[in-house]
Amino acid sequence: MNPKPFNTGYLKEQDGHQVYFAEYGNPKGEAIVTLHGGPGSKSKVKHVKPYDLQKYRVITFDQRGCGESNPAGETKANTTQDLVSDMEQLRSKLKIKKWFVVGGSWGATLALAYAQAHPDKVNGLLLSSVFLARPRDVEWAFTKKNGIERMFPDLWEKRIEFFNKYKVTPANAAKTLLEKMKSASPEEMKEITAGVNNWEGNLMSAQAELINIVGSLEAN
Repeated sequence: MNPKPFNTGYLKEQDGHQVYFAEYGNPKGEAIVTLHGGPGSKSKVKHVKPYDLQKYRVITFDQRGCGESNPAGETKANTTQDLVSDMEQLRSKLKIKKWFVVGGSWGATLALAYAQAHPDKVNGLLLSSVFLARPRDVEWAFTKKNGIERMFPDLWEKRIEFFNKYKVTPANAAKTLLEKMKSASPEEMKEITAGVNNWEGNLMSAQAELINIVGSLEAN
């Protein structure tokens, strides 16, 4: 069975954003806040399941513009600093003195940013699939050849085919496709969204297969 939250709600509106949060587990247990990836994903049950919910109080929240937070997809007033501020507001609202901070991928970056800003509020960090989102990291993963595309040339070719259809390049795709979506038809919007998501989704699937293969070899 999937765990059910014992408390849900929204933070006080800030900059036009209402941030959704949920609490699971033991209300009196040590607090853990777990941060979803993206940016643009949302909190999921899998972020809660790894923990002993009889022992820990696990908090999730959907970052600005994501999941159950409102308004959906809003990018204005949605910076890393804004999200760090939301975390502090959430900690204060829930009357938590210190908590463990957990994050994967983009969530790991946000966890580090929060810990740097508020080291006295962090009991410890648990980071996975770290993606620091520095310019060179973005270039390696998304925009330049001789980066990750060397590992997945077939997926890169499919990505370039998608970009060619919309007359964009890896370097300008993020900004240009976002502008196109503002005036796109529902069908075009779905196609652009799928094209963008497919790159990361395919990479994650390929990496999962590789991990399974390595695990099988080690077991034998």
